[in-house]
Amino acid sequence: MTDVLFVHGSWHGGWTWDGIAPPLRDQGHRVLTPCLLGLGRDAAHLHAGIGLVEHVDQLEALVHEEDLQDFLLVGHSYGGALAHALEGRIAHRLHAVVHLEGAIPAPGEGIITMWPEARRSATLQQVEATGEGWRVDPPDPRTWGGMSDEQADWLAPKLTPQSIKTYRDVMPADLEAAPCVHYYLYAHDRVPQPYQAVIERFSAEPNWQLAATFGGHELMFTNPEAVMRVIEIALDGGALPARL
Repeated sequence: MTDVLFVHGSWHGGWTWDGIAPPLRDQGHRVLTPCLLGLGRDAAHLHAGIGLVEHVDQLEALVHEEDLQDFLLVGHSYGGALAHALEGRIAHRLHAVVHLEGAIPAPGEGIITMWPEARRSATLQQVEATGEGWRVDPPDPRTWGGMSDEQADWLAPKLTPQSIKTYRDVMPADLEAAPCVHYYLYAHDRVPQPYQAVIERFSAEPNWQLAATFGGHELMFTNPEAVMRVIEIALDGGALPARL
């Protein structure tokens, strides 16, 4: 059986994987769903000094603490940036990496550089106006697409603020991706697709396999079947079809 480490995205928590982790555990896999510092159940401890680097350090410490070997690393959204930064530190321990709509900046860049100017400006205005100069409030989940009103109403109160430092911290300039297979699942029904540049960048990489599906950004909730399928393929070392 294979260990699986899940990394949630912005404003989320370890609860993100409550619908995905149980069937994997039933199959005998050891599944870890940590809550990132200052988020989810740790929201009371959020402060301006928590950034991408601190989150990667947290995950690296967990990998060593749990002695994860030949394990599957799964990241969603912001968690994709963390997974990509982490893999350069623990490459020899990885079985494969799965990205679910992963926000992966280029080396030496931060997530904030990936945003369109309108989003960057609006976010920074909110941070100054209501976030004490450092706190980014979660958006309405409906902006991510693919969600019913019922799903969005369920999700919204679970989201918690995040530090702007998480988006300003840059990816390691000397990052070397692990030689294992990488699987990237994205939503073709997000128009425009905000990660199009990421998709194009890794489509040309020989050890990356990409697939399109539907359900908007929150695929764990809107299309868990596709998420489970890509995880099962990654565990088996199989080939990812173009559509799921």
